[in-house]
Amino acid sequence: MRLKDCANIRTGLILSRKLSEEDFNYKYNAINLTSVYNGFINKETLDTFKTKEKLKEDYLTKEDDIVVRLTKPYTAILITKETENIVISSNFLKITCDKEKVLPQYLYWLLNTEKIKHKIFQDATSNILDAVTATTYSNLSLNLVPIDKQFIIGNLYLLSLKENKLISKLQEEKFKLNNAIIKKINES
Repeated sequence: MRLKDCANIRTGLILSRKLSEEDFNYKYNAINLTSVYNGFINKETLDTFKTKEKLKEDYLTKEDDIVVRLTKPYTAILITKETENIVISSNFLKITCDKEKVLPQYLYWLLNTEKIKHKIFQDATSNILDAVTATTYSNLSLNLVPIDKQFIIGNLYLLSLKENKLISKLQEEKFKLNNAIIKKINES
C-alpha cells in the first residue's frame, strides 16, 4: 500500500506569501528547521509568524498529525496537544492518517526507521539539497501490519522516546550537580 492510500498528505505554507511584519491581525508560532530535534518540536525555537489574514486549518498542526521534514534527515514528528496550532512551513509536509488503515503513532515510528529514510534518501540524491517532494512521500510503499500490532508497536515506540528524553534530562541534571559539587569543593 502506498502512503497516499492510507493518509492525506499536504505541503506546508510558503510563509513569504502571507507574511506581514508591519500591519498584521494574526500572530502564530511557526515550525522551522532548527525547531525539530530528535523527533520532537522544541517550542522555544519556533518562529513568530505575523499575517493579515487568518490561516486555513490545513496549514496548522493538529493532534495526531505527522509533520515530516523534506530535507535530510527527513525527521517525522508526531503532533501532540502541546504542539497543536503551529504553522507548518513549506520545508515540511503534514500527514493526516486514515486511522482505519494506519495509526499515527505507528506511521510516526515507520517514517523514522532507517529503512524508510533510506528509501526517501534514494529519491533525493538527484539534487544538491537532498530535498524531496510531497510526491516522494505520497508514492512511498508501506508494508502495514494489522491495526492491533500497529497499536502495540506505535505505543512502545512512544514509550521508548519518552524514556530516552527522561534519561537525557537526567544526564543533564547529573552533569550540573557534579559541576556544582566540584565548584564548591574547589572554592573551599
